[in-house]
Amino acid sequence: MHTNYGTHDEAPLVAGKQLQLFIDESFEEHRPDPRTMHMGIAAIFPEGDDDSLIGFRNALYPYGWEPGDEVKARGKQVDALTQLIKAADHENMGMYTVFSQKTTYPDFAPSMEYLYPYIGATIHVLRDVDTTFDSIVIMIDHRNELEGNQLVMGADIVSRYLTLSLERPIKVRFEFADSREHLGLQLSDFVANAALRLSNDELSLIGITPMPELGVSQHDQLVRLTLLGLQQVVMGVRAERAATPSKHSQPDRFMQLIFDATYADSDQVRGALPVVKNAVEQLIDVLPNARVGQISGMPNQSWYDMTARMAGLLRYINKDPKPYGRVLAKIESVTKTAADELEMALDSDDKAKH
Repeated sequence: MHTNYGTHDEAPLVAGKQLQLFIDESFEEHRPDPRTMHMGIAAIFPEGDDDSLIGFRNALYPYGWEPGDEVKARGKQVDALTQLIKAADHENMGMYTVFSQKTTYPDFAPSMEYLYPYIGATIHVLRDVDTTFDSIVIMIDHRNELEGNQLVMGADIVSRYLTLSLERPIKVRFEFADSREHLGLQLSDFVANAALRLSNDELSLIGITPMPELGVSQHDQLVRLTLLGLQQVVMGVRAERAATPSKHSQPDRFMQLIFDATYADSDQVRGALPVVKNAVEQLIDVLPNARVGQISGMPNQSWYDMTARMAGLLRYINKDPKPYGRVLAKIESVTKTAADELEMALDSDDKAKH
């Protein structure tokens, strides 16, 4: 059974179950928009190790491989390419492709806009991974548009999203890696190149799972809104730690309290959920443009649902406050009232435990 995001996963958390993802990309060269990309993903499941790549290694380097050796997929004949990918098949490893019409998503913060395709591809792949994990390492080739601090922020956002989705802590780390040092990245290069040259049916025949195009489905739109909202939270929390006042302190505070309540979710805290639901509904009514998105149609039965809805609302509130100048006082008032009550519930729960 594949992981179902947004529902409770009863699988026990097993320490040290790490999923590794290697992501590389190939770009379209002859389309009207040259900024489209095919991402190739090689996934080593927690049950696997370096031997999960032994078939690929032996096929590509029959006389042995040492770090520093690299063979690129570009320029290889299609038959040779498909045979190498077929040889890579292993029960503890998966190969995936994700197509994106854009290489940048300007809705996100600078530099983060380049990272979103990799984040989106990761979430797509996780919907197919049929195994339990408690941490993910995502390795990508270094790109000039990306900096280390963006990788840290991206990992924080994805960790929060997955922790809320799966209702258990998930650690995430993005890393720049050199393909000459990692066979997994070399394999992802071959997978991405195959996606550029083969149809989805042909990819499936050689052991690659083509995932849905990024950003097309309603699910993707909801995920993007949630990630945009979580980005606001991450950036807001960091600004607060640096003693820089937040422009909209109450919505940010409210979002963080809902996030905290996801973990508490005791009988005492659950009593505050109707207040939170009511506040979020009021905010949707106050912000007419929110109805343009999918926020009003999202479910509202759990703390995770509330977090996703509030994250989407933060996106509208923080992107451009000018259209909402006349209602900002109402926003601050609604979120402060609900946040105060939720904070009292969390404090009472904390005292009861001690």
